Amino acid sequence: MADKNTSENKRQKVENFTTGYWSIKGLGAPLRMMLCWSGLPFSSICYDVSMDSSTGKLDASCWFAPKKGLKRENPFANLP
Repeated sequence: MADKNTSENKRQKVENFTTGYWSIKGLGAPLRMMLCWSGLPFSSICYDVSMDSSTGKLDASCWFAPKKGLKRENPFANLP
């Protein structure tokens, strides 16, 4: 059985998690729910895709612009 003090000490050392997902109800919601349930500190970033009025195409630059920097920190960072 884990010592309560050891568990509390580990929890105090945890950094703030950051989650990121498209601003839709989707696969990001279960992770946010688990973090809420666990009581761990976290922040959530929602990426909005908009319609480019000049081209009529979807503009996802809100995700692709920061993606390079995030890939340096976490090579597995990606959105479906």
